[in-house]
Amino acid sequence: MLTLSAILSRIVFYPSLSYNILLSKISVRKWYNRIDDTVILGAIPIKTLADDIIKTENVGGIISLNEEYEMNYVMYTEAEWKDRNVEQLKIPIVDFIGTPSEADITRGLDFIAKYKDLDRSVYVHCKAGRTRSTTLVSCYLMKKHNWSPEKTISIVREKRPHIVLRQPHHDALKSFYKTLNPDA
Repeated sequence: MLTLSAILSRIVFYPSLSYNILLSKISVRKWYNRIDDTVILGAIPIKTLADDIIKTENVGGIISLNEEYEMNYVMYTEAEWKDRNVEQLKIPIVDFIGTPSEADITRGLDFIAKYKDLDRSVYVHCKAGRTRSTTLVSCYLMKKHNWSPEKTISIVREKRPHIVLRQPHHDALKSFYKTLNPDA
């Protein structure tokens, strides 16, 4: 049974995706932003942009923090990614308030480490690259640099100004930071 949040997410998915596409065309908001030499944080890699992203950004892996319905029709399937020599890791999370679990974060960070070792980039996305994917990328940076959640959010916001983290996302970051720094 779907929760009210899951139902609302489905209702607003296509209108909000269209809104994000429009904003990327008429404003300074970018579809994706490089965070460091390995990680790219972005919106859902729609088919019309995906091949260019793979080529120009040396993408070998993609982490999709979307529910399955969000990926239908608008982006490549897992098999189509594989045909492009890109491995996809799916971590399904409800839009707006959903956040990756500690186990999801660990899976995502292990995936990123694999492609870092291969000198390839990983494109981390949700629908708009503002909440779910920002949470995972922030955990990656906290682990890599031992930054606090506040510093990490500040650094990510410098690179992708339109991120939006709600209380569940802040709570996930604080919890992950505590696993990295039990005495903090």
